[in-house]
Parts: sequence; structure tokens; C-alpha cells
Amino acid sequence: MTPLTTPPARVASQMRDTRRMSERKADGLPATPAASARGTSAPCENDEIGPNGLTIRTPDGTVAEPERWLPLVHRTLLSAGGFLVVDSGPPNTYAQALNHEGSLILEYRDGSRERHFQAREVTLEEIATALSQWARGEREFVGRHDWHRLAL
Repeated sequence: MTPLTTPPARVASQMRDTRRMSERKADGLPATPAASARGTSAPCENDEIGPNGLTIRTPDGTVAEPERWLPLVHRTLLSAGGFLVVDSGPPNTYAQALNHEGSLILEYRDGSRERHFQAREVTLEEIATALSQWARGEREFVGRHDWHRLAL
């Protein structure tokens, strides 16, 4: 996989911007930008998350939860700039993936800025597994990746 040519903090910012733009677009509002910086803390694997009010967003808008995640992930992340956001309801609780110039990035935010993490160089299959687990309120995927905390 090609290494990122953009600093991780900028990639994280682009993912947040994309998520916010899709949310605001869905609400009929203009998009607004955000900024971020990378942190270094490791995630905790034992905290609970839940699928209350599950919402799945793509560049084309909101979609229903798929029976099979891999086809949705493949179709959505095939091209650079493609993204998927799985919002599990509670504030600041979501997982998202992005194709950044051919590099796949996975993130999750578990309730606060201090609990926002990013993993790079993940496969489509790993993303499909992570997002489907997130939608079900599971998080085994957390232990399978090297995460970097994003300080926002």
C-alpha cells in the first residue's frame, strides 16, 4: 500500500470535514470546515458502544444497514475520496472509513475528543468487519489494529 503523502492530522481533518459535510448536506445546510492534530494515547478495548439510532452515511447520502458489509465498503471506498460513516446514536459515537489517495483509513470516536482514534493501512475486509461490528455495538476490531489518538 502506498504511504500517505498527507500528514495524519490533515487526513483526520479531511475525514471530519467529509463527515460534517455529509451530515449538513443531509440536513440541507452548507458545509463547514474543521481542524485537528494527532495525539498518541492508546484506546481502551472494554468500553461499551451501542447501535442506538444507527445512521450510515456515504458520499451519496444516508443508506440502510446492509445485510453484507463488504460489497458496500468495496463500492463506497473504491475511489479516492470515498467514505463511510457509521453513527451509532449517542453523541460523539461513530466509526468511519476513508479512501485517501488510495490509502484506506479507519477511525472511531467513542464519546469524546479524547476517545478519537485512527488506524491506517487497513484492508477493505478489515473495514467491513469493523463497521459491521460497530453497528452491532461490538468492538473486537479495536484489538486488531494499531491506533493513534487524534487530539482535536
